[in-house]
Amino acid sequence: MKHKLTFINVAISMLSEGKQKNELVQAAIKILKEKSSSNLNHPELFKYKIADERCRFVYRITCCSEIYYVKKYINRDVIKVIQDLFRTQRAIKSMLTYWQLKRRKIPTYQQLFALVDKRRIFNRPSVVVSKECKGKTIKQLLKEDISEVRKSEIIEMLINLYAKMLKANIYHHDPNLSNFILENGELKLIDLDDVKVLPYISSRLLKKNLKKFNKILFLVYSRQKNGNINFNNSDREYIIQEIIKRYDPDISVDKLIKYLDRKTKIPLFEVKSLVKSNDANLLKKSS
Repeated sequence: MKHKLTFINVAISMLSEGKQKNELVQAAIKILKEKSSSNLNHPELFKYKIADERCRFVYRITCCSEIYYVKKYINRDVIKVIQDLFRTQRAIKSMLTYWQLKRRKIPTYQQLFALVDKRRIFNRPSVVVSKECKGKTIKQLLKEDISEVRKSEIIEMLINLYAKMLKANIYHHDPNLSNFILENGELKLIDLDDVKVLPYISSRLLKKNLKKFNKILFLVYSRQKNGNINFNNSDREYIIQEIIKRYDPDISVDKLIKYLDRKTKIPLFEVKSLVKSNDANLLKKSS
């Protein structure tokens, strides 16, 4: 099916794949037009993130007896606003990334369409609409009382998906375990804001990506020491090793693992300190 850019009116443009429900489009337009000061008080606000002066608001709405999520993007910083004059709107970019992942057969949640408010020259808000993904993230699953066999199955799915992404030159800037969701026995990517499809992944980028993922797994392991998550250091080591092997069998695994552990700069005493203090900011020391 071809992607289509349409103009709902002179003020709003829509990028979609096929015809969309009019009720859903109108509900998304209503959120798109909300004033910035009203976003936090919206009755359907599900969650929000304000970081680096770039705001993301996620709304959970019901339309035609189905649940959908509407993510709204707004900039607050003047420099970011000016930069976005020369960039693709973030909702549009998210849709384009979604289609790129589909073509590469990377499982992800279903995004339906994106809207951009063209009334403003500066700081144009945009929204992307997706269907509800009924499942649990890996982070949620590891917090449950699951068997070792079940945990091994989940870890294998994570390794296979991550290696497949790297082979398809897909670079994830935030490979948090909350961004992988298990739905109907299939592991999927969610939240595509930090996903990029590149012409190729260089050795430098590979190391950078795995170093960040290694940090995240260290943090997960540290929480296991508190007894609230089913994950240990052997799991972390196995995941990193297998991702490297399945991505490229010719890479020297031992050499790369030593490099990652050295560059991650989170020795065991810091992990224990992290557990005792429950302060995730310690991880930022290695940035």
